[in-house]
Amino acid sequence: MVMEVVRAGIRRVDVTWRMLSDSDLRTILDVITANKPFMQVEYPDAGRQETMIAYTGDITYSAWHTRGGVRYWEEITIPFIEQ
Repeated sequence: MVMEVVRAGIRRVDVTWRMLSDSDLRTILDVITANKPFMQVEYPDAGRQETMIAYTGDITYSAWHTRGGVRYWEEITIPFIEQ
């Protein structure tokens, strides 16, 4: 996870998974779709939990591999940008 300030007072949290199964990725995308356009995002920051209302930016995917009949995605990043 990476957090940065994109504009004065506006945060962006990028969440990255190194390896994620196809079904886990589908679950994450379904939650995002069900809560569009904005969703509550909670994340750790300097010893405490922070919460923001955010929308998702462009989701990036990398290569996928199949192991034991299950597809796994590499390097999935979802940016959450504060409203």
